[in-house]
Order: sequence, then C-alpha cells, then structure tokens
Amino acid sequence: MTRRLRIGISASTALPTLVTALVLLTAMAVGGAVPWTVLPAVLLALAVRAFVTFIRLGRAMG
Repeated sequence: MTRRLRIGISASTALPTLVTALVLLTAMAVGGAVPWTVLPAVLLALAVRAFVTFIRLGRAMG
C-alpha cells in the first residue's frame, strides 16, 4: 500500500467525525453549552486517531 493511499484512508476515517464535531461543537460553544477549549481538544484527538490509523495501515500491509 502506497503512502499516498494510507494518508487518504486515514484522513477519510476522521473526516466525517471532524465535520460533524465542528458544526455541532461550534454551535454549542456559541450557545454557551460547552467551552471553546473543547474544539482544539477534538481536533487534536482526531489528528491522533488519523495518525494511529496511518501507522496501523503501514504495519498491516508491511
């Protein structure tokens, strides 16, 4: 599996969650239901998830 394909797969696993989280959490932060610091935490968690997926795909096919 090529590196480009692994990047695409790992990004596509995090993309639906990212879009949903950004829309909902931004609306909730504007409304005061959650603090604004939740947004960067979610972004960091999704970046770590995509990185772990990228690593695991390399080991599975390596």
